[in-house]
Amino acid sequence: MKTISERADVVVVGGGLAGLCAAMTAARNGATVKLIETRNFLGGRIGDGVRFPFDQPGGANFIYRRESGILDELYLRVLLENREGNYAGQNRALMNWVSGQERLEVFLGSQVFEVSLGSGESRIESVLAITEGLGSRILFRGRYFVDCTGNGALAQMAKASGESGVDLTEYSEDGSPQSIETRFATSMRIAESDKEVPFECPSWVRLKWEDNHLSAKLDLLESLDRNLLGDHNLEWVNQVAPEVNPSSGEIVWAAWDFLKNRSPMIDRAARLVVEDFSAIPLRQDGFRAKGDFVLNPHDMESGRTYPDSVAVGRSPLDLEGAMLCSMRGKVALPHPFEIPLRCLYSKSVKNLFFAGGHASCTSRASASLRHPPTSAQLGEAVGLAAVLCIRLNRLPRTLSKSGYVDELRRLLYRSNHTFSTATPDDPDDLLCDAKVTASSALEVFTPKDSGKPLLPAPSKGLIQFPLTRPELNGVRLFLEVRENCLVQCGLFESSSHFTISPGLCLDRVEFELTKGQVGWVEIPFAVEIGNPGWHFLEFSWGDSVVLHEQDDAPVGILLHRAAKSPGSGIKNPYSEFSPVTSLVPAPSSAPMIEAVPEQPVYMAQNLTNGRIRPDRLPQLWISEPTDFRYPEFLEFHWEQIRDISSIDLVFDPSSEFIVPARPEKFSSACVTSIVSHYKIFFMDEVGHWKELLEVSDNALPFRTHEFPTFSTKALEIEIISTHGLDRAQVYQVRAYP
Repeated sequence: MKTISERADVVVVGGGLAGLCAAMTAARNGATVKLIETRNFLGGRIGDGVRFPFDQPGGANFIYRRESGILDELYLRVLLENREGNYAGQNRALMNWVSGQERLEVFLGSQVFEVSLGSGESRIESVLAITEGLGSRILFRGRYFVDCTGNGALAQMAKASGESGVDLTEYSEDGSPQSIETRFATSMRIAESDKEVPFECPSWVRLKWEDNHLSAKLDLLESLDRNLLGDHNLEWVNQVAPEVNPSSGEIVWAAWDFLKNRSPMIDRAARLVVEDFSAIPLRQDGFRAKGDFVLNPHDMESGRTYPDSVAVGRSPLDLEGAMLCSMRGKVALPHPFEIPLRCLYSKSVKNLFFAGGHASCTSRASASLRHPPTSAQLGEAVGLAAVLCIRLNRLPRTLSKSGYVDELRRLLYRSNHTFSTATPDDPDDLLCDAKVTASSALEVFTPKDSGKPLLPAPSKGLIQFPLTRPELNGVRLFLEVRENCLVQCGLFESSSHFTISPGLCLDRVEFELTKGQVGWVEIPFAVEIGNPGWHFLEFSWGDSVVLHEQDDAPVGILLHRAAKSPGSGIKNPYSEFSPVTSLVPAPSSAPMIEAVPEQPVYMAQNLTNGRIRPDRLPQLWISEPTDFRYPEFLEFHWEQIRDISSIDLVFDPSSEFIVPARPEKFSSACVTSIVSHYKIFFMDEVGHWKELLEVSDNALPFRTHEFPTFSTKALEIEIISTHGLDRAQVYQVRAYP
């Protein structure tokens, strides 16, 4: 068989989200990149043929949690281009994304089967793959290699140090071993025939679905209840496993045999057929490589910070009964967790990075790093780290040290990538000391007087809202009172910086409402606000009161309904309530609420505070409602002349909207809060405004514009339209020399 040679600065193995983000980041920063994927589609476990969930709600106590950086760009491009809302459209959009990138070449259907080591077996020189499309072998030589296989296949072939299996002591408080069953997961697609199709279980299937763990059986039943046709994940969890691990086919046909022949839905299943299923099951006890730091669950729960943190995760933590592809048996963490660079390179192979659940972590932490959006964050971090190693001629271990890692973190921030839970320091931003003014600023939480009844009406719950003044004299709600009733309300502050869970109770009141009232009702509070940030109005009024809600609520205004009874889905020990967020790419609906006095929350000064998403406060500028007949604008002025060559803009991507588990078709192809049409001006030496550029078709939340260096004492951003929202919403404007 003919052997072809390919050479690159960075070779990425694995075309899932981690590999895509690693390859794109490295290529955009000047490296030549080869991306190798075994399958004939991109997306890895979220792609066609595997079809595992991209994300699921309820996994974090920080609601504005959708990842920023290159992953958000990837998803929003898929949203824009996948108008079919299916896996074929998703794969086409992913291919469009990577094929348009200079210096990046993708090799699909290419199986890496051999690794050549040099320098005393401490460095990878090349990897050898067989490629279906070319019918040949390809020898890939590179300076750095990135393992994004999901199971550490490249690391194992390179003889990198690490371990496999499940640490049974991680799931108990006293460190005693626990009985953890091995878990396998696959997926199947159900379709409907025009006639009855009987089914007889093959003799080679060694499994009986009734022997499966109760949690796995409940997961399937709940999935079928949500939508009978289409894709469903299946898991096999049993201590009494066959001598040989079950195949995808065995898991699928065991489940299908039960549904067709012995379940309560036999009649409904008579015309159903299995249209397809994933070829290879995933399992939980895979390989984990060894780096200079091993991330563990205590680090994640405690919110530990690191000087070399390069990514932030918000995935839940596994309990002893956790499923692989659902939220059942998982626990929400109180806040996001940092991931240090020392977890993402090999301790024994000098030029090997990894991103995903096979990074340097314990077996229980590995489940959190397998979360597709978290893996993608790791991919972006190591893609840029590999480029910086080449640029600075430094090994990854050196890059993780103070001074070198600071440059990596600076570049990640410039890419709109969240690398730490702390506010980043950006001394290069010329707008930090500029005077900021805006055409208008939203001063209320309910910008429209008209609303609609919130149904189903909650009898108790929380309303989240931000406070910035040192006192609160009352909270006003728009209510419809159907019966005389006694109302009980409490005011709580947030329990910590990044969480949306209530903490200290500041005040409680009790009062009566009269049947027939419709309109604004003021709840009398008289409290000092010691900690500006999220606050929560807890209410309880039975079935006698109906809240009114507003569409497209400002950032930071949310309803939290009472959480569902335990036993299904994720466990959340930090709150009894669950936030209600948008299921479409737009701001969430929320109760009509006002604070007394009004709170200056959405002011233009937020544009230069370094924050690209909410933390304890919304942290963005919002204009007053407008029809954009006249543009909204922002102005930045300095006392002295500044030399500028680039400008960054961070628009509001409605980050509480969480990407659905599988591709969906939405009526809007873009997030409605993103600014679509804008202009940038600078002031010349005689005080006249001159246009720098105009963008009329923007669909992304982060844009960088570079120019030949110009000198000015003022900049203006003119916002002409959004993708549907009647307000301009911007997090950051940054300028650099």
